[in-house]
Amino acid sequence: MKSAILHIVKKEFLQFRRDRKMFGISIIAPVLQLILLGYAANIDFKNIRIVVCDMDNTKISRQYVESLTNSGYFYKVGNLQKMNDIDYYIDNGKASIGIIIPEYFGRDVLSQKTAQIQSIVDGADSTVPRSG
Repeated sequence: MKSAILHIVKKEFLQFRRDRKMFGISIIAPVLQLILLGYAANIDFKNIRIVVCDMDNTKISRQYVESLTNSGYFYKVGNLQKMNDIDYYIDNGKASIGIIIPEYFGRDVLSQKTAQIQSIVDGADSTVPRSG
């Protein structure tokens, strides 16, 4: 089996020597595609619109939301009182992510327990707008 593969590889290299155009197509074209498509597939998201339902409403929960918005990745478009209001923002395209901070979030952080949040993400559009 190895000798058959080596024979094919040797044959292909001989073909490269005979036909210089084939070398350009086989080697240079894929390298150019990698370079060009590498720029096209940019996954650096910025200013993703979020809406926040902070049911804890403590200094710690507000600092948490502030740290999200100060990162440059998220842009807060609203503060909500009820979780059900998140659906309106996501369904109408006003936000891409809904963040729910539950009661006792601050207490859990202070007592060094695992503090949980819930995030609801709109996965309908695979491209995220870059501006808020």
